[in-house]
Amino acid sequence: MFKLLIVDDERNTREGLIECIDWPKLGVSRIEQAEDGAAALEKAKSFKPNIIICDIRMPKMNGLEFSGSIKNFLPESKIIFLSGYSDKEYLKTAIKLQAVDYIEKPVVLDKIREAVGSAVSLLLEKTEAPFPEQRFINAENKNVAAVMRYILKNLSDANLSLKSISEFSMLTPAYVCSIFKAETGKTVNRYITDARMEKAKKLLLDKKLKIHTVAKMAGYADTKYFARLFRKNTGVKPSEFREGNLL
Repeated sequence: MFKLLIVDDERNTREGLIECIDWPKLGVSRIEQAEDGAAALEKAKSFKPNIIICDIRMPKMNGLEFSGSIKNFLPESKIIFLSGYSDKEYLKTAIKLQAVDYIEKPVVLDKIREAVGSAVSLLLEKTEAPFPEQRFINAENKNVAAVMRYILKNLSDANLSLKSISEFSMLTPAYVCSIFKAETGKTVNRYITDARMEKAKKLLLDKKLKIHTVAKMAGYADTKYFARLFRKNTGVKPSEFREGNLL
């Protein structure tokens, strides 16, 4: 989960974005806000946001100046600009700063969701090691790649499901199933199970971890169900796998 900083001199805009969007579904766990670029720069030094939604025209320090400064110590942060003005020079500068998006006011919430989703996908590309099957993914299919990264990041979440994946990706469950199977040759559920089994195998090598702990870390709240599923997929019980060190 990532941290988000909202920078805008309009209080209604800041609070409206915070209240009207289900941020956890987009992969955002913490949110801070600032009323201008100078205040935001100070807050960013301690908060260290991964994603920044920033107005361009603000007092004390405008959004472009703020973004140029923040890139010096948070180069991997993803910036989404807001502006009440359709100014080509602003847009050119935003492009130079490698902004994720440039959204004109009045803000359309779906555009914010889409931009934040893109930022999260870019961040996940930097933080997640690929699962072996990922090498078969068509590089052009960013939706499938984003779904795979989301799955791998949330394997330990017992509530990981097609529904949560659909909400994260903002794609319908049927569409997710269709493109995922077409690209990977696996169903979403099969991919989740395979990834969890691989994770469980690695965890079982640590003999300090109890079986129920391994089950929980692999995304299974029910240890007995985990043991049955593990045996079905590997041919041995978790305890037997551990004893035989059969990775």
